[in-house]
Amino acid sequence: MEGFRLAYDIDPSHLRTLVAFADTGTLASAGKIVGRSPSAITAQMHKLQELVGHQLITRDGRRSTLTPRGEELVGHAREILSANELAWQAMQAAHGTITLSVGIFEDFVDGRFTEVVRSFGNSNRHVQIYLSSARSVRLNTAMDEGDHDIVITHRDRPTPDEYFSFSESLVWLAGRDAVFDPRSIPLAFMEAPCRFRETALRALETARRPYRLAASATSVSALLALVAAGLGITVRTKRAENPALRPAPDHLELPDLGKATFVVRVKPKSRPEVQDLADIIVAALQQRP
Repeated sequence: MEGFRLAYDIDPSHLRTLVAFADTGTLASAGKIVGRSPSAITAQMHKLQELVGHQLITRDGRRSTLTPRGEELVGHAREILSANELAWQAMQAAHGTITLSVGIFEDFVDGRFTEVVRSFGNSNRHVQIYLSSARSVRLNTAMDEGDHDIVITHRDRPTPDEYFSFSESLVWLAGRDAVFDPRSIPLAFMEAPCRFRETALRALETARRPYRLAASATSVSALLALVAAGLGITVRTKRAENPALRPAPDHLELPDLGKATFVVRVKPKSRPEVQDLADIIVAALQQRP
């Protein structure tokens, strides 16, 4: 019957918001990903909970977390959104539009990458770029499974699809006006497993420096907000520096962290557009921050 709608149809935009919350850990961060205001995000989640008949998100003090039913729905949501994306790609391919999937380690989502996308997009109007930002473990796994055309990530091991490798200096970062006691260094990191966290703790223990874990986060943006607020010191690449963050002061005498190795991986036998985008990315990475 025309116009018939099942009572249990779920709006994909609500599922997209739920997945964004699962990936970032906060409704505010989820709102930034899906481009909606905090009030709109809250309204979406209320509607979704009413539709499925279960509480999906609960609050524990200041922190919001998924309930067991919420975790279950996130799994289904990822499958639905993936199918939605595949359908979209198929329809676009039918009239000449193609989609390139790019996965990127969060430290590299900066102004320079914006210029990369703009440069490529201006000369490739027929290409839609699907961009996802995640931790290196997830990016490497997704690339191994063929889910991305290009990834920029930590170099775990040599791979046949390695296109370009490069090193970035690691730095201790602190809030611009933060003051710390060198007798016990307060640290802020991403939740384990985290390469930077492991590197920092190993360096401090080797140097026999006392420390305490003062804060943790599930996304880089949340982590840097904690550091900017003066709650702790963290480790990132120099690309993470901004007006609110500075290298940790010299009087703390923190140990040298060396460099981390990253890699651009490109799917073998890709379309020419993938190769073109990879070349633009590499050229941008060769310009040091």
